[in-house]
Amino acid sequence: MLPGTVGLVQATEALKLILGVGETLIGRLLHYDALRMRFREFAITRDPECPLCGDHPTITGLPEA
Repeated sequence: MLPGTVGLVQATEALKLILGVGETLIGRLLHYDALRMRFREFAITRDPECPLCGDHPTITGLPEA
């Protein structure tokens, strides 16, 4: 049940991004508590020091194997 619920949310988000409709979860973290059957949202902010997506990324590709 849990993978189906989370997968449904992910598929819905992907469609909203592709179609450019609705309100996406960009800038928010969705928390799903299956035991209590509750969803909660947390606001998140972009970290300008992030090595992947910050202002000056240092991770620019996949590591060599």
